Amino acid sequence: MPGLREASLRHAARLLRSTALPVARVAEASGCAGPFRFRHVFRRPAGRSASEI
Repeated sequence: MPGLREASLRHAARLLRSTALPVARVAEASGCAGPFRFRHVFRRPAGRSASEI
């Protein structure tokens, strides 16, 4: 489901830019299994880590 993953990652990027939520909470809010998986999945298309956003 590439479309769903892209939407989740866009939502995560929005949260990272507009809130002070920690990465673990953003991962949870984006429906990812956990913060470590989220960091791995997020870095690929974004080209940078979640904490760099």
